Amino acid sequence: MTFKIKSTDPRSQGAFVIINRTDFNPQMHELYGADNDRAALAERVPTKDELLAAHEELERRAAADARNVADQLAQIQKMRADLDAQAAAQEAEALRLRVEATKLAETAPAKGKTSKPE
Repeated sequence: MTFKIKSTDPRSQGAFVIINRTDFNPQMHELYGADNDRAALAERVPTKDELLAAHEELERRAAADARNVADQLAQIQKMRADLDAQAAAQEAEALRLRVEATKLAETAPAKGKTSKPE
């Protein structure tokens, strides 16, 4: 969208200059003529209070996001600790079963031999 503004040098630029809406600065520019869509300009440019409110909302959401990330990290760390403990318990059980299997193998009679003394 563009707007007509009064030129700063009517001799070289003519009575008005056309600029983009994004370049319009109400402190620097004065709208030219009645054919400008003044409602569109007012609609598109947020007020200082609106910008401050949007900034505060973004800060609030960023803080909430940071809390959520911290909570998720704590949950992940707890899950990691639980999994590490579970793995250690499984290792201990595997070792116990290996020792038990070794003892049973040592006390079991050899295949094909009798356990009676000769």
